[in-house]
Amino acid sequence: MRTEVLAGITRLDPQGGAAAAAAVLDPSQAAGVRMAAVFASLDAGVPWTEPMHATMLSLLPADPLRSDQDWQSGRGSGSVTSAGLAPQCP
Repeated sequence: MRTEVLAGITRLDPQGGAAAAAAVLDPSQAAGVRMAAVFASLDAGVPWTEPMHATMLSLLPADPLRSDQDWQSGRGSGSVTSAGLAPQCP
């Protein structure tokens, strides 16, 4: 699953997005997708869970997951993926 698809599902159908996100927290998935899954779950209102915690810890340090857009915008590590899941700051 691509991060953009997961973000779109979550925005259109939060419950469906949360279900899709839970399915891709597995360590066999790509790191960026797993991180997007954590953010999608939180965006959908899912409470913080042990699998989400384990996923985030397994992805640290997250510097390699930042997009080029983060560097160009000056947001640094404030935006970890380019999926648009994190709130955009002016």
